Amino acid sequence: MMNFRWTPTPDEVLTAVSPGDDRGARIRPFDKSLTRRIWDQMARYPLLLTGVVILAVVLAGLNVAIPYVLTETIRGPIGDAGGFQDRFGLSPETGLGLGVGIIVLLAGLWYIIMRTRQWWVNQLGEFVVRDLRRAVFDHLQLLGMDFYDRTKVGRIVARGTSDIRAIRGAVMHVVPRTLIAVVQMAGALTFMLLAYDLVLGLAVLAVAPVLYMVNWYFRQRLSSRYRLTQESYSILTANLAESILGIRVTQSFSRQDVNATMFDRLCNLHRARHMSVARMHGLYLPMLDIASQIFIAIALVLGGWRVSQNAMTVGDLLGFMVMTGVFFQPITVIGDMYNLTLQAMAGAERVFRLLDTVPAELDPEPSEAVSLPRTDQGMRIEFKNVTFGYSDEPPDPA
Repeated sequence: MMNFRWTPTPDEVLTAVSPGDDRGARIRPFDKSLTRRIWDQMARYPLLLTGVVILAVVLAGLNVAIPYVLTETIRGPIGDAGGFQDRFGLSPETGLGLGVGIIVLLAGLWYIIMRTRQWWVNQLGEFVVRDLRRAVFDHLQLLGMDFYDRTKVGRIVARGTSDIRAIRGAVMHVVPRTLIAVVQMAGALTFMLLAYDLVLGLAVLAVAPVLYMVNWYFRQRLSSRYRLTQESYSILTANLAESILGIRVTQSFSRQDVNATMFDRLCNLHRARHMSVARMHGLYLPMLDIASQIFIAIALVLGGWRVSQNAMTVGDLLGFMVMTGVFFQPITVIGDMYNLTLQAMAGAERVFRLLDTVPAELDPEPSEAVSLPRTDQGMRIEFKNVTFGYSDEPPDPA
């Protein structure tokens, strides 16, 4: 983990940005309070949210149903033509055509629902982004000058851009795709346990502790790296904004080379933190995939042994292996969604911390103008008990 420890020289103080100014308290990788607040933003559009949830469940069901129909078509009309004809009174050719027709019908339905879900979830995500940006902008109008004195412009810009964009990723991808993955895994496991072989199904459940340990190992490391990446982006944006606003001062004091060196160091910092995330992410997803493939191989060995013991048929083993693939296929998707969740947690923490900032008491509305009485010496205005100062300094008499 890289730490950006840099103390600016006196010549650099004009545009220096302290990374510590933008760090919040350390939080858990998955914060329930932040999740609830994001969900509250989504719940403002109940029809869209309900539609997205329903379509996600239907899509997950189709992801299980299509492989199941394919497997049963192979087991019945193709693999056991005589038995199929005895059970259903249909010729193998008719059964094959029926199976293909059902698969085509389900695939067409899957396409229509997928397109509709994508449209609805994009609408939901954009509505949430719009509301958050409006809320941030409106809240910024209420904050006093003390907030703007201690907060860099670039960091404020980052709240309304990259941080809210991270929340949009959670709304548009994490919620629907995670729901699809969970329902799909539950459906595949149900078929493995009830329709094919209970013993092999219980063996597949043994993968759960292993996957949990892999996730537990990487989540803390990924969470801290994502937070550092968000911080470095905010610092970089703040430095760029302050440099543009102070370009006249920079040119007046011939500080172009100094500022360019500072900006280059911040760019290298952000790149290094991004690469740290990429390296950890590059280990995380392959570990999930390897664990899945190992357990599929173990299930195949156990299934072959049970077939040799006449405990299950070859058709049952075929169906079980197909459902095993359906069960493990969302594992990498869940890994990707977990990474997006960590990014959303880092962004939401910053956005809601800004929205929770208590505005300073504003001056009361000015009353109507009052005419000052004239005297022989003319009009006179006298100030009493007026002071000026910053929050951490004793006030000076005005």
